[in-house]
This record gives sequence, structure tokens and C-alpha cells, in this order.
Amino acid sequence: MADREARPDWYAVGIAMIVVDRLVHNFLVRTGILEQLGMVHPYGPRCYADGGCAEVLRRVSAQIDARQFDRNFPADFPRFVQHALWRYCAADGLNVCNGNNIDDRKSCDLSSCIVYSNCAKKARKLQ
Repeated sequence: MADREARPDWYAVGIAMIVVDRLVHNFLVRTGILEQLGMVHPYGPRCYADGGCAEVLRRVSAQIDARQFDRNFPADFPRFVQHALWRYCAADGLNVCNGNNIDDRKSCDLSSCIVYSNCAKKARKLQ
């Protein structure tokens, strides 16, 4: 992606590429986003299938103008959205919504989380 002028095809692929790892998938599960959209599935190949995590991230990306973060970004930038979620969750990123901070057997009490007010994990009563 860094060689936009010399390799425009690589840049086009790079901005659309989405990598769904366990952090991103579990964020979408924990927050209830997959459930709210009727797209619940286990982590793995279904993350890239119709109705999977990648589709969710593409939908979200279409709603955000990434140029507000950097004027050189394309307006619709799925890779940026995916990477932002990953950094939000990653232990060496912001370390917020992950298994280090949240016991999935209990409700989440991270009220400082940016999605806390809408998070299904907050309201869910686990047994």
C-alpha cells in the first residue's frame, strides 16, 4: 500500500483486504454485533463467507468516511476499520475488549469502552 503511485493495483487490493483474526471476531461476538445482525458463526472460514465478519466490517466501512482520519485515505477503507478494531482489542494496542480484560463467563464492566452503552456483553446475564 505504501507504493500507491507505482503499484495502483496493489493499493486497490490492500485497501479492500480484511484480516479477521480471533480478536476482531471475538469483538464482534462480545459486543453482540454479530447476533444483532443475525450473523452468528464460529471463528474460522465462515468469517469470510456471506454473512461473516468480513461482510460486517465492509458494511461498517461503507458508513465511515476514512478521510476524516487522513485526507489521503480512500473514503471507504475496510482495511483501516479492521485494523482499528484489532488495535482496540490487541494487548500491544489499546488492550480494551479482549480476554485479558473480560471474563466471557461474566458481564463486562469496562464502562470506559467506546461501545459500552450499546454492548450486548454489558447487558447479558450469564450463568
